[in-house]
Amino acid sequence: MKIKKKLKNGIQVICECQRNVDIVSFGFWFQFGSAYETQSNNGISHFLEHVINKQEFEIFIENKGGRVECITSKEYISFNVTVNKKDFLECLKRVAVQIFSPKITKEIVESERAVIIEEIKMYQSDFLENALDNISRCIFKEQSPLAFPILGSENNVLSFDLEQLSDTWYNKILKSPLVVSINGGIDEKQLYEALDYLENINKENKSYKISNIEYSTSFIIEESLHDISILNILSYFETSDFHQHILPEILTFHLTNSGQNSLLIRELRKRGLSYQTFSYYLPYTIAGILGITALFSSDKLLEVINVIKSTLESVAQISPKDFEQIKNMAINQSFILYETTLERMKFQAKNSLLSREDIFVDDYLVRLSEVGIKDYISFVRDMIKREKGYLLFHNEILDKNISI
Repeated sequence: MKIKKKLKNGIQVICECQRNVDIVSFGFWFQFGSAYETQSNNGISHFLEHVINKQEFEIFIENKGGRVECITSKEYISFNVTVNKKDFLECLKRVAVQIFSPKITKEIVESERAVIIEEIKMYQSDFLENALDNISRCIFKEQSPLAFPILGSENNVLSFDLEQLSDTWYNKILKSPLVVSINGGIDEKQLYEALDYLENINKENKSYKISNIEYSTSFIIEESLHDISILNILSYFETSDFHQHILPEILTFHLTNSGQNSLLIRELRKRGLSYQTFSYYLPYTIAGILGITALFSSDKLLEVINVIKSTLESVAQISPKDFEQIKNMAINQSFILYETTLERMKFQAKNSLLSREDIFVDDYLVRLSEVGIKDYISFVRDMIKREKGYLLFHNEILDKNISI
């Protein structure tokens, strides 16, 4: 049984009930993250995720053998729980109460402030993590909210006080669009009890828009702290069409995410050029970013760029047989990826919140199977022609007239 329902208080519920499953995953997903912040309060969403995660519900759920996972991204904050199905309603209510009426105390705030500062230092000291946390700088102008790092700066984290944190939580985040996503072995009676409870939550609603989106490709070079260089190449797509998000996902699978069949990894490795390469697609409400990241010895830069370029050109000439093979592999890998109730629940929530489309995993797999080779080749050719942003960590000054 699948349910998609907008409650009277504005909460959007999306649920897939599965038979013969003994666990349930559920999540509260608020559409508010670093992209809705300003330079002066950048990092406050992530700070508040830490504060709310330290409420009593975490211990309560763990004492029942359940798991809690909290996430802050550029466009959402989520609180996700997996429990035995017999504990579902009790845990859902406990989480809801403490999300909507949390204790934001000085003790919790100061404890989490110290934790977050250490987290920032850890990211800054990790060569690859620091690069990935800052990749959007080469696509968006510095003042654009989508370029803000999720963790914020150490100075910002030190400046947040109880009043500012409470005001942001109660007057912004709790009023932002909310999706409650549920997946697992609940029965119809449990579902309707949950819907009735959620509908009686006193929730105000306010929509936020990402402001000052300034798309500007640039070539940023920063000094590498090691003998290893990191090249990040990003393309930007203005789309809110869920179907259009499927094409770059197939491409990332084709390039780096299909094991020994990953075309780009195979081409780089057989030349001894890169020991770590991956690609990714980042969907946002108004856009998508496709990225390629490669780590290599500093003297191999031009060779790596040439291989990436030639590989993309070869993808645009893929045969029907090879395309069907790659697509079928992507479908089968998706079956594995979305095997658990937690991953299926998160898929539902993310698409409902960001794509404004209540789509289930099974629907996605059908759409994936329907993608044709002409659309795929057209997308790849368009991506090759687009202006790209480059963020390079390197030890030499280079001519910036490099392109792919």
